[in-house]
Amino acid sequence: MRPLAPPLNVIEAGLFAPLVQRGSAGVSVPGGEPGEARAAAAVLSTQPRPGLILQIDGASGPWRVARPLAVLLSEPAGHPDIWYGWLMAAETDYASPWDLVLEGPDAPYDPSAAMVQVWNPVHVDCPAARVALGELAPARLAAVRDLALELADVHPDPAGADPGTLVQRITSGGYPVLTGTPLGDGQDPRWRYHALYFAAADAVRDLARHALGELAPAPAWWQRVLAALRGAAKQWQLPLVLLPQPAMGPASPATTEPETWRLNDWLDLQFIPGSTGDALQIHGTLRAADPLTIALEVDGQARQQQPLDRARASGDLFAGAGVALTLTVRDRGGHCLFAAPLPDNAKRTPAS
Repeated sequence: MRPLAPPLNVIEAGLFAPLVQRGSAGVSVPGGEPGEARAAAAVLSTQPRPGLILQIDGASGPWRVARPLAVLLSEPAGHPDIWYGWLMAAETDYASPWDLVLEGPDAPYDPSAAMVQVWNPVHVDCPAARVALGELAPARLAAVRDLALELADVHPDPAGADPGTLVQRITSGGYPVLTGTPLGDGQDPRWRYHALYFAAADAVRDLARHALGELAPAPAWWQRVLAALRGAAKQWQLPLVLLPQPAMGPASPATTEPETWRLNDWLDLQFIPGSTGDALQIHGTLRAADPLTIALEVDGQARQQQPLDRARASGDLFAGAGVALTLTVRDRGGHCLFAAPLPDNAKRTPAS
């Protein structure tokens, strides 16, 4: 087996060296300087579309990569800014059967995007793109998608491994592609190459995850009340179980019955939001044999409370956003069995 270029240690250093050391350690970074191919591709718009090749650097946000990474866009993933695609790379010597190597008709494209790592899918935060590096024609993107479909079902014979060699193949859809040979045993350096780039792709994935958190609509106040209740139950080491809704027949009208949560074996709680989402009716039903009191408290003082016993097993409390309320459950003697501080809109934090 001939040595593959560049060596794995150079690839690893280029991917993971700290940002402050870039360019100072004698590491050659593919695509690190604008060249003729990049200048030709840079006239492309970065507006997301199928087949577009983007450069993601992430240097403007909390998720940083040691050098820019190239990605190929396939289709949107539930939001106009977030797309599904694959990582791309420069080191065609390390091509496997699941790396599509770009060819002359694919030009112009930047050398840092010389092959598509079909085995390395990512979600992409498109606004994080600095520049467009190229664009594949629809037929070429279809070939990439064909390889992606074959990945789960086709298992090339390791005996055909020949690292550094490229072969022409025909995909199941009839598209000609240039790829590498099958991966060999554990000594095949392409296994380590895959591990390095799969880890590097986490930077792109993290950017998308962070962006999705920022783009997602913030939950309504009453939904955050439910989250606070679940968190408090965990802290108090008490079971909080969502009870199943009764089955409805096909001819039955749609039910609007609120969800019922059972706290330990003490009581059932229903949370009924107001029309604006910032007010809440809390309906409690006693399940325990002994009396309990549910209350909304501020600094340990009850603002509202409902004693529950066998004679009067149900009661309601009414909460609103903007007040630091705590939902409590106390026994007959006033001992606190459970307390859940409710979220205050004034202390709201962005989704993450």
